[in-house]
Amino acid sequence: MIAFALLSVPVAARAGEEAPLDAPVVRSLRERLAAGSVRQAMAALSEMAEAPHSRHGLLLQEAIVRAELRVAGADQRLPQLEAERARADADLVAARASTSTSAVKRLEERIAALDRDHAALAAQRQIEARLREVCLEGWRKLAPRLSPASADELAALFLVRLAEERRPFARAILVEMAGAVPSAAVTPALMELATSRAEPPEIVATALAALGRRGESGATPAAVAALSHADWRVQSEAVEALRLMHRRSSIPFLIARLEQAQGRLRDDLGFALRSLTGERFVADPATWRDWWQRRQGDFTMPDRPAERLVVPEEGEGGTRFFGIGSFSQRVVFVLDVSGSMAEPMRTGTDAATRRSKLDVARSHLKSALAGLASDAHFDVLLYAERVEACFPRLQRADDANRQAALRFVETQQPRSGTNIHGALLAALELGDADAASRTGASSASRRPPDVDTIFFLTDGYATSGLVRTPGLILNEIASRNRTRRVRIHTVGVGDHDRAFLQALAAQTGGTYVAR
Repeated sequence: MIAFALLSVPVAARAGEEAPLDAPVVRSLRERLAAGSVRQAMAALSEMAEAPHSRHGLLLQEAIVRAELRVAGADQRLPQLEAERARADADLVAARASTSTSAVKRLEERIAALDRDHAALAAQRQIEARLREVCLEGWRKLAPRLSPASADELAALFLVRLAEERRPFARAILVEMAGAVPSAAVTPALMELATSRAEPPEIVATALAALGRRGESGATPAAVAALSHADWRVQSEAVEALRLMHRRSSIPFLIARLEQAQGRLRDDLGFALRSLTGERFVADPATWRDWWQRRQGDFTMPDRPAERLVVPEEGEGGTRFFGIGSFSQRVVFVLDVSGSMAEPMRTGTDAATRRSKLDVARSHLKSALAGLASDAHFDVLLYAERVEACFPRLQRADDANRQAALRFVETQQPRSGTNIHGALLAALELGDADAASRTGASSASRRPPDVDTIFFLTDGYATSGLVRTPGLILNEIASRNRTRRVRIHTVGVGDHDRAFLQALAAQTGGTYVAR
C-alpha cells in the first residue's frame, strides 16, 4: 500500500526522518501546560508557525499521537482505580464492623493512596489532552504557511510514516494531517487510499474527507465509486466529498444513490443536493429526479456549496427533536437531568406552558420516539453527575421499547451535576466495539459503530466530570469521533453555553437550536 510514496521520497528526507525529533520542544510545551500556561504554549507554537519547516510538522504529528496514546491509557486506568476505590470502601465498612483496628488503618491508607493515584493520573491526562489540543491548533496555523519545498518534503515524510504505521488511530491522524499539507504529492496517495479494498473503512473515509477538503475535482470518480461501499461511514464521507468538490457531474449520481438510501445516508444526500443546487426540495428521490430531467440542460451551479445544514421539512418523514429532523435509524437521545432542569421554561414557544425544562424535554422525546421507524434502533441516556442509559445498547424501536424508554425518563428526578463530557463519550461509545482502536487494536476485529446520530440536550455548562473546559471537550469529541463519523445535533434550553453547542454541532455536521 502506497509503496510508490517510498520511491518518491528524497534520500535527504529519509535521513531527516531517521533523526530524533526535537523532544525538548514538546517537553517544554508539556511543562508550560502543567503550570497552567496554555497561552504561553500557544505563543510558542505561533512562533514556530512564523518560520514553518517540515520538521515542525513531524514534531506535531508525533506529539499528537503520543498524547492520544497517553489519554487513552489514562481512560483505561482511571475506571480501574475507581473500581478499586469502591471495593476498598466496602472492605473498610466491613472492617469497621468487625472492629479490626489494623485492617481499618490498612484500608484507610489504601484508599488515600488510590485517591492520590487517581488525582495524579487525572491531572496528567488533562495535561496530555491540552498538549494534543495546542498541537492540533499549532498544526492548523503551520500547514498553510509551509513553503512549497517544505510542503513537498513533509508530504514525502508523512507518506513514509503512513506506509510504515500500523496502528489505526495513528494512521487516521497521519491521513488527516497529510491532507492538509499544501503539496500536490499528497493527492495520489489519498486517491489510492480512497479507492483501496485492503484499507479499513475508517482510513478510506478519512482519505475521502481529505480529498473533499482539498477540493480535488479529479477525485470525483473515486468518491462516486465509494457511494456503494459496504460501510456507511465511507458512503457518508463520499457524499460530503462530492459536495465539497462542487461538480455538476456529481448531481445525477447523488440522485441515483438517494433512490436506495435509508437512514442517516438519506440525511447526507438531501443536504448535499440542496447545498450543490441551491434548491430546497425534501430528500425525495422522485422530486429530485424529475427536477434534474427538467433542468439538467440549463442548470447553473451556484458559485460555492452552502455550508448550513438544511434539515428536512415538516411532513417529510423521519423523526424530529425540538424541530431538528433526521432519517437516522441508529440514534441516541442524550438528556440533561441536572437540578436546573426542574426550573420552568422561560423562552421559546414552550415558555407559556410554565412547564419545567425537563417536562418539555420529555414531551419532545415522546414525539421523537413516535417518529422513529419500527425498524430503527435507539437508546436514551440521562446525565447529571453520572450518566445512565435506558438500555445497554441500541434497541429496536418497537412499542415495548419506546414505552420502556418513556418510563425510564419519567421516573428520573433532577439532581446535581452536569457531566457533559461523560455523557457525550457514553453516547459515542454505546455498544461500540471500536473503542479498542484508540490503542492500536487490529481493524479486522472491528465493525462500524452502532450509533450514527446523537441528539444532545443541555440547559447549562459543564460542572462535573473528568473534563469541564469547553475547548477540551470539543477536542476530546473530535478525537473520539475521528473514525466514527457520528453526527451530533445540539439543543440548548434556558441559560446554556451557546458557543460550545454551536461548535459541537458544527464540527460533527449537526444542527444547533436554542429554546
